[in-house]
Amino acid sequence: MPNRERVIVVGHRGNFTFPKIRARKISAGEALGELAFQAPPESKFLTPSMDEYIAKYEKASFCKRPRDLHLDLPARTLTCRNISAATGDMHRIKLADGRRRRLILREAARLQTFPDWFDFVGTETSCFNQIGNAVSPLFAFHLAASVRTYLDSNQRFSVHTVSRYSVINDD
Repeated sequence: MPNRERVIVVGHRGNFTFPKIRARKISAGEALGELAFQAPPESKFLTPSMDEYIAKYEKASFCKRPRDLHLDLPARTLTCRNISAATGDMHRIKLADGRRRRLILREAARLQTFPDWFDFVGTETSCFNQIGNAVSPLFAFHLAASVRTYLDSNQRFSVHTVSRYSVINDD
């Protein structure tokens, strides 16, 4: 799962607990599994001119490591721009034979933690945009569990307590 910071705001009446940050991060290789080593028919390979452009882009932006997907690390942040378009910043996979290709839809979905059974509807660009704009389903699942735990608990403050507390602290 990519490292992406987001601001999450939850309105509550006290004693809400956000999900704990997981100590173990999932690598891109674990998320992609067998897909990372294949070249499916829908693969779009980088041309020599694209490779040249990317080399210039990485040099100009002082990249310490090429922006190829490193299977031993978590993926970089997925955005609409870096998964749907051929840019210097795009996610790409370097195959064993040296060729580099753009991510396919299913790979981007796996990196964003969508299950393989999830179907996206629309053009390829639209589907990549859906993935790039999405909150990770795995994160949403854990956040929803925290909300459910909060709603099921008797630990939250009453409306009366919250109102009294805010009046006391307004001075």
